[in-house]
Amino acid sequence: MILVQQIETVWSKEFRTPYNATIRNSVPNILEAPPMAENKSLHQLLQFDEKSNFQMPKLSIQPLNKNKRNHFFEAIRVYTEKNQLKIIYTYSPEKVGAPERKVFPKQVLCLNKGEWGKIIYIGRYSRSFAAYTDWFYRKQIFNIAYMEKFNKLVFSDSEPKRVFQDIVDLR
Repeated sequence: MILVQQIETVWSKEFRTPYNATIRNSVPNILEAPPMAENKSLHQLLQFDEKSNFQMPKLSIQPLNKNKRNHFFEAIRVYTEKNQLKIIYTYSPEKVGAPERKVFPKQVLCLNKGEWGKIIYIGRYSRSFAAYTDWFYRKQIFNIAYMEKFNKLVFSDSEPKRVFQDIVDLR
């Protein structure tokens, strides 16, 4: 069973001040997993933004299609191969934002059952990308678990096997 927990934080240029950054940085990096039916793989998306003062996330929980080999979430691809969960990260300006980075896909996590890993990236986007008056910023955290049986505390019971970060200067 696969659990992909995506925690997205979106903010405008105005929220870069020290006071607002403190509020913005209060968004958790892990949360309790949602209830899962037996043998169901899920994608849990939690979206935090300044409109709600980073308090009440928009929540979406979707089952993963068990007939698909590849599952895509923003800049990552998740798939199983030989009893392992493999995660590929590919930079693109649309998915990860500016500044530019290396584009080639690279495997950033390889998990065995009972393990979990984390991917973090941050980008800057132009106003044409969304309903913001100027550029805006987006931080994505993906907590990804490969489990034999469901554990709602999977992300808090242990440390991740590996953490991959693509964090750059966003001036």
